[in-house]
Order: sequence, then structure tokens, then C-alpha cells
Amino acid sequence: RLRRSISLARTVGLRNPYRAALGLTVVGAGVIASKPRTLCTAAPSAEVAAPFKPTIYQYVICPFCSRVKAYLDFCGVEYESIEVDPLLKGEIKKLRTVTKKVPIAVINGVTVEDSGNIIEVITQMGNNKEIKAFPGPDFFPADTQEWTLWSEKKLAVMLYPNISRNLEESWECFSYADDVPTWNYFQRKLVRIAGTGAMTAVNGKIKAKYHIKDERAELKETIQVWTNALQGKKFLHGDKVTMPDVMVFGVLRAIKGLRT
Repeated sequence: RLRRSISLARTVGLRNPYRAALGLTVVGAGVIASKPRTLCTAAPSAEVAAPFKPTIYQYVICPFCSRVKAYLDFCGVEYESIEVDPLLKGEIKKLRTVTKKVPIAVINGVTVEDSGNIIEVITQMGNNKEIKAFPGPDFFPADTQEWTLWSEKKLAVMLYPNISRNLEESWECFSYADDVPTWNYFQRKLVRIAGTGAMTAVNGKIKAKYHIKDERAELKETIQVWTNALQGKKFLHGDKVTMPDVMVFGVLRAIKGLRT
């Protein structure tokens, strides 16, 4: 049944646009998929028995990994996060995947690629009583797809140029490498040094690709779009969190603690 859910998910998910930069898969150095698919807005249906505990293979500052975790957090789903070495990718080499792009989830022994697919599979499993606070149909308003795409195509795109303007900022981005317990000392230093250089070098290419001239000003303009939509409300649709809120929050949480 889980495999059927995954088959369905692959027709409705959203691709993670983060790809390799300078021969290294570095967080944020990527391009947006040209044909985004549709995120499910229907009420979830039970597919497999609980309990289940997904394992999420991630880059900690990847907004697409972050939005998956934000959704799991909101749904009360316990999960394990495994940080992937962006240079060697040893953590995911053993997985049977079409690509080696994070996030990748292993759910009940089945590998699921792409943030949208992962979210969809969790949604299809959502009526399970073991999930503490799984949302009902009202959690998926009519504008879910609109704002999910906006968070990917507009908001997430603006993050990379703003966190890698120079070596100092890129170095700060990779500070997380110093705290990954599964990496040895030399691996941590290599990831931080090589990642910093590659991330900074790609900044100009990303800006050119998306026609970004003033990354700071354009980021503020992008965030203002969301602020205007809120119209002073606590959340997009009032006092209750909905899927658009979680998706936008998940993207922004990826850069929490950075100077941006």
C-alpha cells in the first residue's frame, strides 16, 4: 500500500530544485524545475499501519528539506534527520534512488525522493491514529498550490543569493558542519572549506539565471508579498495554521540564525 501511495505521490509532488555547483552538490546552488507538479490538497487517506518513523536525509540549510521537516513537525510525526555530506554523499550512496538530491526519506523501508513526494506520502498516511495532530481538510485551502509554488519559485530562489554574497557569509552558512556528530574532524573541515568556496563562486551565476540585480531589495520585496497577503492576520487564513503557512515557514526556517 505504501508503494501505491508513493506511485501516486510521484504524479503530484514538487521537485527539489537544488543541484550541483562546480561539481559539488552544495546547499542552495541549484535551479528550479521547469515543470512543477501539483501538491495534494485533498483530505488524507490511511494507507499503512502506524507507527512509522521516517528517516530524512538532508542538508540542514536546504529550504526544501526544511519544509518537509516543518510539515512533519506540525503533524506530530517523529522522524530522524541524517545530515548528508554534500561532497561525498556517502550517507545516501546505499539508497536506491533516481537522483542523489536531498531531501530523501525512507518510510517503512521504502525510499521516497523529492520534498513534494515526501509530503504527499505522509499526507496519504495521515488518517493513522498514531499521528498526534494530523490536519483535516481545512488545513488545505484552495490557495495551497498557489502559495506552495510561490514559496518554491519566488521565496526559496531569493535565499541563496542572500546567504552567499561573500566568503564570510558562505563560511557562516557552513558553520553547521562543525556540529555534525557523524562526521569526523577532517570531514567537517573539508565540507566547510570546500562548500564555502563553491557557494560563493556560484552566487553570480544564480543571480544571473534569475535576473536578480539587488538581492537584498528583491528579498524584501518578496517577503512583502507574503506580509501583504497576511493583511495583519496571525496566519494566512486567520487564527489557524494552514498548509501555505507551513510551507513558507519551512523555507524561511532553513536560514534561521544567519545574518540574512
